[in-house]
Amino acid sequence: EWPDTFLPASQDDLVWTPSQPSVLSGEFTLIWNVDSDLYIHEEDTRYGFTSGITEEARRTFYKFMRWKLDMKLMPLHCQIIGVEMRHGDTPLRYWDNPLLYAAREIVIRATITGWQKNPIVCKDQKFENVTWTVHFNAEACRMDGNSMERTN
Repeated sequence: EWPDTFLPASQDDLVWTPSQPSVLSGEFTLIWNVDSDLYIHEEDTRYGFTSGITEEARRTFYKFMRWKLDMKLMPLHCQIIGVEMRHGDTPLRYWDNPLLYAAREIVIRATITGWQKNPIVCKDQKFENVTWTVHFNAEACRMDGNSMERTN
């Protein structure tokens, strides 16, 4: 139940709920623009925050992101089967674990460290976007929970 210990109520903007098109496609995609700290999903754009970081700390710690996917409005038979993190066309990480199947919410946290953005080597270097894709069992998500028949 909300609020929880990872994201207090003051951080409601960090909670995302999959749209109907996301559920039907079997994927929820969230783009994080690291440089501007923008989170984008379909037509929804929100600002994140990285606060309280001194210039000295920024040499090691560039940005921290966190967001929560809340699936409480999705059918129970619609499950997470994997989570993917990409930078441009490069896959950075893919998680799939049977524990995800029963999850009705997940909290994603990541840190971009200072060595990944070195102003001495490349003064105008931009990190750009990290794309998070949460994969659902698409076929089951397209079924009606009462009759287990396809809804589209």
